[in-house]
Amino acid sequence: MHSPVSPASASSRHADDFAPGTLAVWLKTLGKTSPVVYLAIFLFINLLFAIKYGTRVGLAPWESAPLFTLCFGIQIVAGGWLALWVGRRKRATIWVWAALGVYLVAAYAVYRPMDPYALDADRWSALEAFFDALFRGDFPWAVKSHLGTNVSLFPGMQVLAMPFYLMGDVGLLQFASLIAFGALVLVRYNDRARPFFLLGLLIAMPAIQYQVFVRSDLLGNAVAIAWLMHVSLKPGVADGKRLFVWAILWGLALSTRAIFVIPFIYVGWRLVDGRRVKTTVMFGLAAAATFAATFLPFYLWDAALFWERNPYHVQSGYVTREVLVLVLAATIATGFVRRRTAAAGAFVHTGMTLFLTILVCWILKAFQEGWSATLWEHQFDITYFSLCLPFLVIALGDALFSRNAVTAERMRV
Repeated sequence: MHSPVSPASASSRHADDFAPGTLAVWLKTLGKTSPVVYLAIFLFINLLFAIKYGTRVGLAPWESAPLFTLCFGIQIVAGGWLALWVGRRKRATIWVWAALGVYLVAAYAVYRPMDPYALDADRWSALEAFFDALFRGDFPWAVKSHLGTNVSLFPGMQVLAMPFYLMGDVGLLQFASLIAFGALVLVRYNDRARPFFLLGLLIAMPAIQYQVFVRSDLLGNAVAIAWLMHVSLKPGVADGKRLFVWAILWGLALSTRAIFVIPFIYVGWRLVDGRRVKTTVMFGLAAAATFAATFLPFYLWDAALFWERNPYHVQSGYVTREVLVLVLAATIATGFVRRRTAAAGAFVHTGMTLFLTILVCWILKAFQEGWSATLWEHQFDITYFSLCLPFLVIALGDALFSRNAVTAERMRV
């Protein structure tokens, strides 16, 4: 039976593969085709945020765009140099956690006094409105956020956010997400230069900063799925009947956001590779049944309100049927064809498919409403681009691991 190859196991076999000794070698590594594509996507997404929100601090688009591009280039060079320096320290892991800790303390000092009701964003409010209604005994999808939008969060997302609601601030989910992402890259890579660089790269993105300070839930959702992908792609974890444990877990993951059917398909093909068709069908049905079961209590609560106000109607409205069919067909076909490639490919495919799906939806909306209205008048929520970032940052880290991505020069410890 075929077992997928995990990046973690591969990196332990070739522990010396990632060892650029100088900044020049590091930049040469980043200059390979795959890293350049990922960096270009990061630049594009964050330019949208810089251009849109730069106007709020008095920067015109022709000022904010070149300024951010310059800062992004400086960050890549300076971040690479600092990551190499950290990677040479004997206690490099402590440096990674210390750097993250300094950022979290500074960010929380800015975050804490901010009035969330003054922000033109309501993801946090939708979460709280759901829980407030639930604990009052009201049907939770019948309420609205403080900005008057419908609550459209799936049950799994509510489970993910509930501990932070009980702590009194659902926005803390984003701080926990950054800690979880830091743990993920430290576990995934056996060196310490990459985790430091990747974590710094993610944190410095305006798109991620926006997620943190407006108390959004997108980053937390994406990081949770990234962790599930990392663990479920380890060799042997889905052997035998344990496959159906992963079907249940992925069913719960689907219950956080409909768009995460994309990583489910890419990972699912790898998990069922080499098994009988019956087993493959049963795996899919188990995941689907788990997904449906998370909605069942709300259907039994009030069937009429459920059909009228359930969040699937709202979330599916972001993607046209034509785009949805195209994305699903492309994902299923790509996942099947690439199911026997290295497990790291699942992160590449997930990140790229998420990005391209959101990009197509954004372009279609721009043609319908106009480019200016789509970007500045909230005709399209560009924060959805943030969903692909954790996956592509990990894909960048995996690309830096490749034997062909580095020279024979070795880091001197």
